[in-house]
Amino acid sequence: MQTNPLFFGTPLDLGRAIHFDINYLCDFLAALPLPACPLRDGDAWKALSHIELRHDVDHCLQSALAMAIVEHRHGIASSYYFLPPDGIIRQRNYFGSVEKDRIRISSRFIETALAIQEMGHEVGLHNDLVPLAASTGAPVADLLASLLHELRTHGLHITGTASHGSPLCKRYGFVNYDIFARARERERERERERERERERVVQIDGKTVSIPSLNMRDFGLDYEAYFRPRDLAISDSGNDPQLFIPGNEPQKLTSANLEGHILSRNLPGKEMPITLQALIHPDHWCPVCTANVAHIKDCLGSIQTKFLNRRLQERRFLMRNRKNILYHSAMDAISSYEVFYSTEAFHFSGQRLWLDMLAPHLRPDIHTVLELGCGQGELLALVMDSLDAAGGGPRLGVGVDASYAAIADCAARYPHLRWAHGPCEQFIGKLLEQSPEVSSLPSGFDLILDKTGMTAIPDFPTAFALLKKIAHCLAPGGRYIYMASSDFYARRYADKALWPLAWLEICQRAFPHSRCLRKDGALLYEFANEPLPIRNA
Repeated sequence: MQTNPLFFGTPLDLGRAIHFDINYLCDFLAALPLPACPLRDGDAWKALSHIELRHDVDHCLQSALAMAIVEHRHGIASSYYFLPPDGIIRQRNYFGSVEKDRIRISSRFIETALAIQEMGHEVGLHNDLVPLAASTGAPVADLLASLLHELRTHGLHITGTASHGSPLCKRYGFVNYDIFARARERERERERERERERERVVQIDGKTVSIPSLNMRDFGLDYEAYFRPRDLAISDSGNDPQLFIPGNEPQKLTSANLEGHILSRNLPGKEMPITLQALIHPDHWCPVCTANVAHIKDCLGSIQTKFLNRRLQERRFLMRNRKNILYHSAMDAISSYEVFYSTEAFHFSGQRLWLDMLAPHLRPDIHTVLELGCGQGELLALVMDSLDAAGGGPRLGVGVDASYAAIADCAARYPHLRWAHGPCEQFIGKLLEQSPEVSSLPSGFDLILDKTGMTAIPDFPTAFALLKKIAHCLAPGGRYIYMASSDFYARRYADKALWPLAWLEICQRAFPHSRCLRKDGALLYEFANEPLPIRNA
């Protein structure tokens, strides 16, 4: 059996790979010497060794779409289970929002789920109905019937569920798959049949919830993922990938135990079909959210929560007292980016490499620089230092980012520069309107830098309108420079596969003049309102 060194390292390299980007999905799949299929097709494959490939979409719909595209391009079909908000931990998420006794489902989610289904993937429900019943007061059976009816009405073919391991499960002593009688029969001993069929009552967040014993067939469902027949299961949950063998405690996934179990069932003359269920979370492969970051909001204990809140309080104090902060927007909730920038001192420290690529294009006549999506500010500071070293008088550098924690760090580290906290779209609007908060700034900048900050815009119309506004924020002779690694750009565009144009194509529509500065491994493109000067050979 041939194996991939990336996957079958010692210890298993997947533990490190999940902290990188979605391209590792291909390395992961290529490492396993078995074909993959959705869970709905598992019975048809049972005569052959195979992987039943499952994705629980906990947080990021865009990452799920990107993963589905990558799999589709490699001829792979898998199962995607989408998570409704529970009304306790989350009032709303990509799926929709909890409103009284029901969920209002997002039209964008429906469109994305249909696109994933049309690629040949299975779509299913990531079952978190017990907490939802607590928050809405509606019976579990009614919530399940209502959700399935609406999803199916929109054209989604749902025949399976996957139980969600909410933090509330451990806290209040329940499992979401307990709502199904077939799951209970598999989980409990036969002599407890009578107890199995009775409804169980749990208290969640001070509210009483009856956990029923539903027949999946009554709801048009064929299976619950945790009780599909399998010989082995692997999961990328948490920090260390796990191996699960029925009847045994979970083990840390290593090359020795996984390869050993596969080989032991496939000795010459004694081949036995093996079913391996693989749970891979799209969030863990997202280019921004590592495994730790993607789940930190749900997994933080009380001590960690107090620590994080204290860090954010310190930054709020800095924001109020730093004179180099133009303004700061309200922060109603802790976003994943706040967690990202608050839990470690510094991120994205490779900015000097970007400066080296930019240096040949930093003209001495640049006196005003704006960076959109500046993060913790290192690139802008390096650019301004490089320009100042060339002489030519005083200069102004301004950075904008939506992360409270990042801008507070910028203001503390680089007091000679100006900073603004809030969405970049908001800043551009304030600049064009010459709002009081930005009245000290020029109406146009000689250079506007965007190192992938704007490609997080969620939809095509917003992106195109914003780029047109950015064009109006350039001073005469000014330039907008977009920078990204080639791999990052490919992933970001995969997120937006349903857009009519890719990001750089939108830029070319928004600006009259454009030029490629570099495209080998890193992308550097400049855009302008006026003809760009001819570069020296």
